[in-house]
Amino acid sequence: MPKYLDEFDRQRIYVESNIFLFDALADEDFGQSSVEFLERASYGEFEILTASLTIDEVAFVALKVELEKEYNITSSQVFYLKKHPDVVKLLASRVNAILENIFQLSTIIEVNETDIKLMGKYMEDFGLLPRDAIHLAVAHRLEISCFASNDKDFDGISEIVRYAPRPS
Repeated sequence: MPKYLDEFDRQRIYVESNIFLFDALADEDFGQSSVEFLERASYGEFEILTASLTIDEVAFVALKVELEKEYNITSSQVFYLKKHPDVVKLLASRVNAILENIFQLSTIIEVNETDIKLMGKYMEDFGLLPRDAIHLAVAHRLEISCFASNDKDFDGISEIVRYAPRPS
């Protein structure tokens, strides 16, 4: 059972992509809790660390959400974007604004070869999908046991404490 973001009272926390996305996309259920958590970090209450992988995840999801909002494209979004680089150019400023917020709030940690090698082990040990296993590997390398995420897959890992957004 996770704790909630508003209960976090430590110095450092690893933040996974969904927390940034709930904030940026004003998620009905988890947006407010994520916004308040990130505001606390902006006031210097604690340090946020995240992997460079997070930037890719957030950018890709935000691009698809903006595509749906602006052009009502809901299927074959990647195919559409590849065929329409002009649309990517038009949506890029919105995506970049979201990323800029992450850059201001976080220390971005590069994913290294050791993290990639640990991915397979963490997939086997915990049943994590590859990206989640990489996030866990980076957090372990940084010796961070606090994890901000709405992903319940991390609950089975005794070495970390997951802090989830509180539903509205």
